[in-house]
Amino acid sequence: MLVREPWIKYWQYLSKTEMHRLFRSGHDIVLPLLFYALSFVMLGFMQAQLNSSIICLLFIYALLIPLPAMVSADVEDGTLDSIRLARVPMGLYGLVKLQTLWLGTAVPLLLITPLVTGLTEMVISIDALMAFTVFSLAVSGLLTLLAMIVTGQQSLFYAVLALPLLAPLLLFCHIAITQEHQYEAAMSFMLAMFLMTLAILPWLAGFMLRDIE
Repeated sequence: MLVREPWIKYWQYLSKTEMHRLFRSGHDIVLPLLFYALSFVMLGFMQAQLNSSIICLLFIYALLIPLPAMVSADVEDGTLDSIRLARVPMGLYGLVKLQTLWLGTAVPLLLITPLVTGLTEMVISIDALMAFTVFSLAVSGLLTLLAMIVTGQQSLFYAVLALPLLAPLLLFCHIAITQEHQYEAAMSFMLAMFLMTLAILPWLAGFMLRDIE
């Protein structure tokens, strides 16, 4: 218990800080929701044929909106320096960033997905919504990894190299929704990708952010 207690305190401190910032500005919640909803409104007016791949792409684009400021804002206002002075592990900092991206941006997008897809007369089943949920976890994890890489290297080059990792997720989400006999296999792959990011993120965050100024 004595070993776990500091980690719990660090996690509570970081979570409280992130959620306070998230709801104080509101940009990371409102802007992705507006983009996501307006995209479906436009598709509805155009009477476009909607499928799971288009939904996944729009979901990824919406999640990209808060990404540039995910870590850079902490660097600019000195929050990252304060976290270092408090001896908070950078690995835990990375995990809390993932938690904030998913809870603050991905979950609201998931909640409105059944509503906005109705504008195009597409019905989302429970299995499809579960597939989108696992997809959102995996994508949030990969995008958080990209944010750490971009901030640590101060370059978009390495992030561009990592972006193709999103393609298999999009493919397997489409398979999970459209091919019932492959549902469990596709869900397992996306869940494995999410667990892989959970394993890599603490190490990568600690490595990339250790000397950033």
